Amino acid sequence: MLLRGFVEPDAVDAELQSLQDHARSALVPSRLIRQRNAAWSLAHGPFDRLPSLRTPGWTILLQGMDCVHPQAYALRCAFPFLPQARIDDVMISVASRGGGVGAHADAYDVFLVQGRGRRRWRWGWQSDRALQANRPLKLLQRFDPQQEAVLEPGDALYLPPSWCHEGEALEPCSTWSVGFRAPSRKEFLSHFLCEAADPVCGNDPRYADPHPYSRRPQEAVQPHPYPFERRGGPRAGRAAQTNAATSPVMTLPSITPVHSARIPQRLEDQLERWALGYRPNRATLRRALGRFLTEAPSHAVFELPPEGLALADFATLVCDRGIHLAPATRMLYSASHAWINGESAGSALGWIRRLADQRGLAAHDLRRQRFRRASNAADPEPIENECKQSVDFPPLFHRLYGWYSWGWIRCGELP
Repeated sequence: MLLRGFVEPDAVDAELQSLQDHARSALVPSRLIRQRNAAWSLAHGPFDRLPSLRTPGWTILLQGMDCVHPQAYALRCAFPFLPQARIDDVMISVASRGGGVGAHADAYDVFLVQGRGRRRWRWGWQSDRALQANRPLKLLQRFDPQQEAVLEPGDALYLPPSWCHEGEALEPCSTWSVGFRAPSRKEFLSHFLCEAADPVCGNDPRYADPHPYSRRPQEAVQPHPYPFERRGGPRAGRAAQTNAATSPVMTLPSITPVHSARIPQRLEDQLERWALGYRPNRATLRRALGRFLTEAPSHAVFELPPEGLALADFATLVCDRGIHLAPATRMLYSASHAWINGESAGSALGWIRRLADQRGLAAHDLRRQRFRRASNAADPEPIENECKQSVDFPPLFHRLYGWYSWGWIRCGELP
């Protein structure tokens, strides 16, 4: 779907050189792709230097720019009609004339928003998505586009999953890609199984071989008539003969070839029963799902605030300036619970939902919560009843103060 004038051009007008500078940072995963004739090369950052924009045929991909760049973060927040759980990140590509990443297909939805310069896009649907062999990139062997368009600053192209496409820079330009999050079955189950392994409750039996004496009385082991055999010689045999009448003696098995490396069938059966018999409960599933969907990006770094700000000073500050989530913070909620950056945020109370939906709370909202008197009429939202104390700080300020100390939220209105 071609969307002309999707955003204002000045919303994505960052200078190309300033964007390239992020490739020097270890906080921004970056890849440099070059094409020369039919040869492709791929290198991973960070980079001390990049080719000149006057040199044709190269592209730098900057992943997770919404965590470090204000315009990229604002672009990510410009999709309120989409669930936040479905938005992955904003990747920015800077390309010289002729630069691109070749014809390919993504496994997720993507909005391709044109920043500076112009780029020609060709796209279409095809069932044949076989890849070229011996390439550093996942390039299609065959590409038969059905549509073509040149995107100007502010234009966008939306592509559903698995649609094949190819972009070529007509001049030095930038493209801002808002990628959807589409977890695979393997990705989620790997996380879920690790999560489910921690709270496994109930009895915890261990496997054990059957004990030689755990038999019925009539099957008790009989004394060996010659207990000194294979027991270390006649001297050990005389000592054993003394107790032969009262203590059963086990003899070593005959020395015959055995398959000692084979897994015992009894052990295999028991472990199989444990695995197939385990059924996680819904609470474990919901916890794993919330932690999985809010886990911060691996490259995210949270700036810690200056030390020395006490809770009382923090409450005064945020009631004057408001708060907002750090760009790298992920916060989601379900019908009854909320999570932030892979951790529990408690019950999905009214203020929790507003903070997650709006990615911030205004100063007047916080002042209303702080100074609300216990004698006021009951509020339909549970959090209002929770926060009717003016002498002691309401629980919400304690929770916000903890998140502020970890760098997950910041003081001030949304940037």
